Amino acid sequence: MVVSMEPSSNIQAAALPRQLRRVDTFLSTATPLLVRPHRLNGDYEVHSHDFMEIVFVVAGTGHHFTQYGEEELGAGDVLCLRPGAWHAYRGCTEMALYNCCFAVELLEKPLAWLRDDPVLARLFWGTLDAPSELRVAQLSPATQQQCSQVLDHLHACIRADPAGADVLTLFGYLFILLSRLKTALPAVPIPPRHHAVQAAQQVLKDHMAQPWTLDKLANRVQLDPAYLVRLFSTQVGAAPMTWLTQQRIACAVTLLANTDLPIGQIATQVGWPDPNHFARRFRTLMGISATHYRTQLQSQLAQPDITHPPRGERDR
Repeated sequence: MVVSMEPSSNIQAAALPRQLRRVDTFLSTATPLLVRPHRLNGDYEVHSHDFMEIVFVVAGTGHHFTQYGEEELGAGDVLCLRPGAWHAYRGCTEMALYNCCFAVELLEKPLAWLRDDPVLARLFWGTLDAPSELRVAQLSPATQQQCSQVLDHLHACIRADPAGADVLTLFGYLFILLSRLKTALPAVPIPPRHHAVQAAQQVLKDHMAQPWTLDKLANRVQLDPAYLVRLFSTQVGAAPMTWLTQQRIACAVTLLANTDLPIGQIATQVGWPDPNHFARRFRTLMGISATHYRTQLQSQLAQPDITHPPRGERDR
């Protein structure tokens, strides 16, 4: 089955992903991991998800479509998509891959210790301001074979008992998979960030709805406003208030996609209680009204997705 996808020239439609939810996608809510092999031919629809996904391409060719453009895929490529990142496949020819998905809460408790590993921490958490990683590695044939063997074991365990697979066994295989993957990941150091910049980012994220100004923020982190702007811009790549706007829009998009809250209430929650101001900012940054965004997204949600079959559907 081939699912049609919007043409690349239709940027607005391409930027409106179908949101896949863990509860509907995983074989069972009792299974923290989902591993499935697929063979893709043709085009597959734009979608995002609320869980982590690592994609291992093992054969064939295709193109990966994201908000950053398109790139050609082939054997050995590894993609990592964090919750909220959207993507699609185009022009696939016998492209065989494994989807390895797991619930975000695994990163909060069982896998929280990975934060101490600089390579894997960047893979799963990145930085507060960094975009989601996309193609993260090109595996050697030997490493690709090792990863495929582990993925086959994970797939077999989950398929044999979707609702009751032994969690320790699943975690054991997952740790082996991550250790194999780590050998191919670039060791890119994350430069230390000034404590005031970290504090400013955290307070803006935690108290987004407040009517922040540069002076209020600078007073909160006890820095001169002009110095805070220079420091923040150098280390984050945007001024504090610009970064806050980006965070507010990202939060608004998530609420539009995942809730039925009125748009006015969403505007208030993200810190723009004036509906007209919210409407102008949303349209300026997204190129579409919030109402139209939600309408288009609901239309996308009504379409099936072959690459993430719903819970309970048997593998073929």
